[in-house]
Amino acid sequence: MPSFLLLLVLGAGNFLLLQDRWKVALSVYQTCPKDKCVFLFSGTPSELGDFEMLATAAKIPQEALRWEPKATNTAENAFFSLPLILEEGFSKVRIITSEFHKIRAQKIFAQVWKSYPGDISWQTGTEACPFCWSDETFHSLNIATDIASFR
Repeated sequence: MPSFLLLLVLGAGNFLLLQDRWKVALSVYQTCPKDKCVFLFSGTPSELGDFEMLATAAKIPQEALRWEPKATNTAENAFFSLPLILEEGFSKVRIITSEFHKIRAQKIFAQVWKSYPGDISWQTGTEACPFCWSDETFHSLNIATDIASFR
């Protein structure tokens, strides 16, 4: 397995959250030894377009960018990104999300990534979303349903 750190940046429902997650990922990237960090952006094509714009503005080399364009929710982030990570053999993954989203995301990834043999860590942005806080309770009730839809 490569000793690279893969920064898995989860898509977000709006640009403020997406930008906050990007800033967190970029700060980690900037502390990595040269050529030892790779980004994987997981989200909708629109979200990936925003990430691409941010990565281009930050002059991130194309070889450090990976894209997962199918995910429309957290369970899909987990399901669709895992095969890409296993295929390339990354042994360390840092999942970047928002603080309010972390608990639900951890529950989902713990179930979906049971077979992942590498190290997983988490880092969060602090940007709050006015409609997301109340929305998390509803989404948390659907974790089992979201995961079951892929089995």
